[in-house]
Amino acid sequence: MAGNCFICENSLSVGETVNVERGLQTLKNASNERDDGHLEFLNNVTSVTVHVECRKVYTHKKKIASFKREREENAAGPSNPSPHKKRSSKFDFRTLCLVCGEEANEDVEKRKRQEYRRKIKQVSTLSFKDNIIKTAESRGDRLGKIVRDRVNFEYDLVAAEAKYHDNCLISFNKYKSGGSVGRPHDENIRLAMEEIFYYIENNNDCQFTLTELVNAITSDFIPDAKTIIYKLTARYGKDIIITTKHAKLTIICFLDTQKKNLCQSWYENKKSNVSEERLRVVEAAAAIIREDIRSVLINTDTYPPVNQMFDNINKNIPQSLLFFLKQIIIKNKKGNINELENKCTALSHAIMKCTRPRSFLSRLLLGISVFLHRRYGSKRLLDMLSNLGFSNTYKEVLLYESAVVNHPQPKILSPAAGAFIQYSADNADINIYTIDGHNTVHIMGVIQIVTPKSAVIIDEEIPRLRIIPAAKDIAAIAHVPLQMYDNFGVSGLSKIDVENILSDNVSIKSFINKIDFLWMYGKWKTVSDVPGWNGFIEYLTKENNKFSTSRILFLPFIHHPASNLNTIYTTLNSIHDNMKFHGHEACVVTFDQPLFIKAREIVAASEPGSELSKIIIRLGGFHLIMSFLGSIGYLMAGSGLKDVLSVVYAPNSVDKMLDGHAYARAVRGHILLHLALSKFVAQDMEIDDHTDDYIQRYIEQIIVQNVSYEDVEGSTVILESYIEQFNGILKKIQNRGPTAKLWVQYFYMVSIVKDFIRSERLGDWDGHLKAVKKMLPFFHASGHFLYAKSAHLYLQDMLKLKNNMDEQAFKKFTDGFFTVRRSNKFNCGTWSDMVIEQSLMKSMKSEGGVSRGRSTQESVLSKWVYGMYAMNTICEDVEKFCNISLDTVDQHVDTKDSRIKRDNDDVNKIIEWLTIHNPFPQTNKIMSISNGIIGNDEINCCDAYEIGKNLMNNMVGLKFDNFKFKRANRVLPLLSVKSSIKVHDHSVPIDPLLLFQRISLNTRFQDNLDEYLKYELSPYPLAIFDDVGMRKTNKSTLFKCFKSSIYEMDTSNATYIIDGGFLLHRVIWHKDDTFQCIFNKYIAYLKKHFGSNVIVVFDGYNDNSKNIKAMEQFRRSEAFSGSFEVFFNETMKVPISQEKFLSNRSNKNRFISTLMQKLENINIASKQAQDDADVLIIETAIEEAYTRKTVIVGEDVDLLVILIARTPSQKQIFFLKPGKGNVDTKIYSSTNSMDHYNFGREHILFLHAVTGCDTTSTFFNKGKVKVLKLIENRPDLQSAAAVFKNQNCSVQDIFEHGIKFILAMYGAQKQVVSIDNYRYITFAKLTRNNKPVKLSSLPPTNSATQQHLLRVYYQVQIWLGNKLNPENWGWIMNNNVLEPIMTLLPPAPDELVNMIFCNCKKGCGTNCSCKKIGIKCSIICGHCRGQSCFNSSSDDALDDNIDTLDVLSADLTEEDNTYNFEKNEEHQNDEEEEEEEEEMHEDESDDD
Repeated sequence: MAGNCFICENSLSVGETVNVERGLQTLKNASNERDDGHLEFLNNVTSVTVHVECRKVYTHKKKIASFKREREENAAGPSNPSPHKKRSSKFDFRTLCLVCGEEANEDVEKRKRQEYRRKIKQVSTLSFKDNIIKTAESRGDRLGKIVRDRVNFEYDLVAAEAKYHDNCLISFNKYKSGGSVGRPHDENIRLAMEEIFYYIENNNDCQFTLTELVNAITSDFIPDAKTIIYKLTARYGKDIIITTKHAKLTIICFLDTQKKNLCQSWYENKKSNVSEERLRVVEAAAAIIREDIRSVLINTDTYPPVNQMFDNINKNIPQSLLFFLKQIIIKNKKGNINELENKCTALSHAIMKCTRPRSFLSRLLLGISVFLHRRYGSKRLLDMLSNLGFSNTYKEVLLYESAVVNHPQPKILSPAAGAFIQYSADNADINIYTIDGHNTVHIMGVIQIVTPKSAVIIDEEIPRLRIIPAAKDIAAIAHVPLQMYDNFGVSGLSKIDVENILSDNVSIKSFINKIDFLWMYGKWKTVSDVPGWNGFIEYLTKENNKFSTSRILFLPFIHHPASNLNTIYTTLNSIHDNMKFHGHEACVVTFDQPLFIKAREIVAASEPGSELSKIIIRLGGFHLIMSFLGSIGYLMAGSGLKDVLSVVYAPNSVDKMLDGHAYARAVRGHILLHLALSKFVAQDMEIDDHTDDYIQRYIEQIIVQNVSYEDVEGSTVILESYIEQFNGILKKIQNRGPTAKLWVQYFYMVSIVKDFIRSERLGDWDGHLKAVKKMLPFFHASGHFLYAKSAHLYLQDMLKLKNNMDEQAFKKFTDGFFTVRRSNKFNCGTWSDMVIEQSLMKSMKSEGGVSRGRSTQESVLSKWVYGMYAMNTICEDVEKFCNISLDTVDQHVDTKDSRIKRDNDDVNKIIEWLTIHNPFPQTNKIMSISNGIIGNDEINCCDAYEIGKNLMNNMVGLKFDNFKFKRANRVLPLLSVKSSIKVHDHSVPIDPLLLFQRISLNTRFQDNLDEYLKYELSPYPLAIFDDVGMRKTNKSTLFKCFKSSIYEMDTSNATYIIDGGFLLHRVIWHKDDTFQCIFNKYIAYLKKHFGSNVIVVFDGYNDNSKNIKAMEQFRRSEAFSGSFEVFFNETMKVPISQEKFLSNRSNKNRFISTLMQKLENINIASKQAQDDADVLIIETAIEEAYTRKTVIVGEDVDLLVILIARTPSQKQIFFLKPGKGNVDTKIYSSTNSMDHYNFGREHILFLHAVTGCDTTSTFFNKGKVKVLKLIENRPDLQSAAAVFKNQNCSVQDIFEHGIKFILAMYGAQKQVVSIDNYRYITFAKLTRNNKPVKLSSLPPTNSATQQHLLRVYYQVQIWLGNKLNPENWGWIMNNNVLEPIMTLLPPAPDELVNMIFCNCKKGCGTNCSCKKIGIKCSIICGHCRGQSCFNSSSDDALDDNIDTLDVLSADLTEEDNTYNFEKNEEHQNDEEEEEEEEEMHEDESDDD
């Protein structure tokens, strides 16, 4: 009666209420006097809430007496009621029992306990009235008179919807008047059996237990069992079967008497009508089948063991029913007969369930119901299918689930029998989406991993429940009480010394092993059918059956925050108790890093020799390698790694890959790039044809699986020399310079990743420890300090494991039991922390899981997790029965033809990219191979290994609790050259998008939007800079604004001023041409096209101190792959291509000097500028124009712009832009090329500079043509542009007029004068209209705009021939190279940046600044690095379109016990799509 007052039955939300506890007995006394049926309810509660007024009336003695009188009067009524009596005084047959006069309400009965409920029936026949009146008159007592008068009052009981209690009518009918007190013995037996007969003959089922029949007797006399059986046999004869099972359970089963129809008379009564005869035959067949169905004896008191649910599934199905269905469905059919037989089985179970709804327990329908319940958790779906006969009811599923939870968990064999147990625990918090955001459920999830799986014994039947247990009883079964932890002031980690574990065997001695070399060699030589790296190992281990698979069991949740020390302490103790319960001694528990370090602290602080001190804590390998992948991403940030991976993957995916979160994609991407890099190394290897043929044939034997892993590792001596040669080449390559060293270091790090994965897959304990040891320096160098500390401690513990574990357990553990195999493959070991992610965590979050609509009460969670093993086992059996497996197939995805082709195509794309962007250049600078950005002396990422080793050595001898990591000690990657900000007083590289996303989520930012938008909120001004440097535009589009002319050029009467840069690339020459031949080609070209009146003007490359183009020139030259300095003479052949040769500044300078000497020898004039030659070319042309016709030849639009601006009006100079391919040659005149613009030549220099040229930035999405059209209609803007031509213009005027012009470019009104204010207005407008905001689309800040305008003014003045000091005009000298000053302000205020990147030192709990504003910690955060805290996003690592199992094979089979619908279905869909759409790029659909 929750929610309603039991007295008035109205809602308690209306009116004043009171909770009655001490006065409950008064309510009971009142109910007893009223005899209103509430006494039973009140006896079952300890307190009750009622309306205050209702309580007063209910317990008032006068009110009670008045109530009793009215009830008696209403019950008796007049025998001849007056026709004028009001309708309201009539007996209410719809709500009251017509016999006893009490309430007959089904809803009220449902709220009672099962044993106290009364069955309510409704009058359905017209004869009922006559029969009950006859019985009432025969009784002759007062009750008979009352009932007779009631019934007579109503003409039609059926229409009145009259109701009655079933037991009331039975008692009313069996009343006998007169005689002695009490009944004769025979009469008591007769009456009791009449009730049994009535119960049997009015029941839809045909099977009953003796207990069930006894319960149907309502009188006090109960016949003994022998009497009941005798009476049943006497009445029903051969139509009844009575069986006693196990000497305790008597079952009565009734046959269908219609079998008697198949007597001689049935054969004689043949119908003459064919249709009628066919129906008669079918009717007889149905009768026979129905009799067979009713005659089957079925045990409905227990369920079979979960692993036997589908064994002999047709055991209780009559042969006649199956035969009949097969004749209908299968006869004369061809094809998949097994599928049709399954359909016959399913239909037979549905028919049996419909025929015997109560006494037939269909294991198939139960299995389907369990499957749907786990998949969708929908009561409506199950009840709907149950009504159609295709599943059990929702209640039956809940009863089964409760029965499983009540049943003892499976038994586990002892260590002596070969069993080994380990555990894995992790944070399993559930976020409940409520209106206020509260009610997050904090729990610790624990799984038990048993190896081998045969050690789990499941052979007991499960008792069937009749009533769903109360929630508190369910919760009590799996409740783990919290134990309080007290370390008594002892720090556990203070007891542990940091030891030197590097010793002498961690130096980089080898970059590759035999298996990897063979796989790579097969890929280098394009041996057919060589699969991916995983598939290759799969081939080598295919025949290895010396392994054991594991079974996953689930332990109760611990309902407290996982990060709490009390929770971890409770977890360790409960796991230890579980281990002892099963008779095991070795207790191994795996945690991820945040929980590991706390668990290790608890164990270390415990009393030496105590049970707690013997627990072995492992660091989760899955989270460890995710952190290591993040370390790789950090060290390689800005190197070009992101760009090369973006050739294969979508850029947004690459960001996640480099953070270590998109695990599967990251591993595949790194392995493909690793292979591509190895191919460049292999080009320098020397292998003779005989050896080459031998190795290729050996690989072919591996493909056909004639060679094992052990064969390769143990007997291929011939490979060792070539592996040594390969390693030697890599060591030589890293001596080419820091860039090459960085990429060799990357190659080594990916080798570590492969070693770590391989050791887990194959169960190689020594390989596992070696891989962790190799990771440690890189954790230190990359600033992953928490993993550096935890991994060091973990490795230190594991190296001493033999001393802390008994010999038998240690041997099992290190022989392969430390990894978890869940399918029948040797090469499928999985990290234990990945197993809990896949089996428990992902099941919770997938559809049908506890976080998808189910209640999060402790009872529901307990039932869900405690019943998971049984329910998942049944789900797998359902799949097997239906022959539809949602698990992975036997063939590894890497061995499929479609994946092999895809991998090969992707590797070729990567190789093509690396061919242009050489990862191993010969240069003494560290630079990005994608964009040529050069690092300064602070960039030391190439020395990460050495720096990491030094940091590790500094720890040795200290205690684990008192050494401190300094962020300043970690290395700086190339990304920090352009994209770094200051966080907590340390400079860190960051992605601009990440910074802005986190800033925008901060409420302080939203409250002070106008102030914060005065900062760029990015490491650099995105409107005018990108990750390479200044934003660049296609400046050649400016040619569209100039009108070309048609002239007949007279070469004999003209001087040609040739742009030397144009000439160098216009004449084509090839590798292996001699330099003498090349110089002759240039001379021949000049004479052929321009005659002898030629002046060639070259750029200068000697002095970079005042050359504002120097940085761009360096970037271009360094970015070009394979460029190196060549010391040549005329007879020497060119060793590299023209592009590579000229991309080197020294080569180009030396080549120009020699070419100028050659030109001088044949009387062709040449000049070389100090830096950029554009101004010198124009000034030379103007000087020549005073004596003869002058033509400038080149392709750079800058030349035409300067020419138009500086040529005197009385002179005409032509600009010749030679054609190329389908592009025609065009000629422009200095006098009329801009006649169609009214501002003409006056402002072209400013317009070209402000919208972007070689030395100034372009504005994002602001084209040159649009700006030209803008100024044409704005005289005020023309005045602003004119300021930049003034030689001695003040800085203030430059800022005032320049900002006015830029505001107009962004569409601001004329009255707007502040660019910071307009930046705020633009941002607010976009957000108000729900449009996505790109920082690059906003105007730059005032500070960034001012620096841009200074550079614009400087460039205009240089073009005009005025000399200025660039360091006073937006440029700064850095490493003897001029760089642009982007802005004078920091990216964002320090307090804002420090707020969005936490500096927590203890797990990122409730005080974490990231957590407070609702964002996950990131790689920029001070200590956790977004990898090792309770607010990290590492849980999303498995949410990947490519299944994790593609990389780390945890392929599930039908026997696996950790079942996950969502993962399996996605994997199956991936497989199908991959076959059908091989060419589709899986990452192009990524949308963040």
